[in-house]
Amino acid sequence: MRFVLHGDEFLLGAMQACWMVGILVGNRLAARLGTVSQAAHALAITGITTGIAVLIPAAFPYVVAAGIGWFIGGVSNGVDNVTANAIVRLRTPEEMRGRAFAAVSSPVMGANLLRTAAAGGLLLVMGPRAVFALSGTGALLSGAACLMFVHRALKRERSPAEAGLLSN
Repeated sequence: MRFVLHGDEFLLGAMQACWMVGILVGNRLAARLGTVSQAAHALAITGITTGIAVLIPAAFPYVVAAGIGWFIGGVSNGVDNVTANAIVRLRTPEEMRGRAFAAVSSPVMGANLLRTAAAGGLLLVMGPRAVFALSGTGALLSGAACLMFVHRALKRERSPAEAGLLSN
């Protein structure tokens, strides 16, 4: 915030508020999904939209562009959280849900920690915009690969679980 956008603590808070408002919007959007197929597609699309959200401030280092990117990222985050939890809830017997939620959320948290550490290391050798561009590109490509996998599995009329996307 300080070196690229020349902002202060207020700007950091404003960016975080954009993300939080986006999460609320994303939660409401995801609540409208009615089938596992819709949830699986939405979950894959959030990788793409998260990549786009991170690429926006990398490409356009302006406060308004960063705010838009953070809002889109928040929407993606909200949809991701709701759809992942919905898929687990729909596919898991009630007595096993605690374990299933832990099994799904633990690798995600671990990946987030690893990503943060890797980004910190990359900042030692490249600028923040380049790190954002690299991160956004990775998220966009992994989201596109996931979307193709989900679409192919559902096109064959197999559940994502049978295709290896979800485990029972």
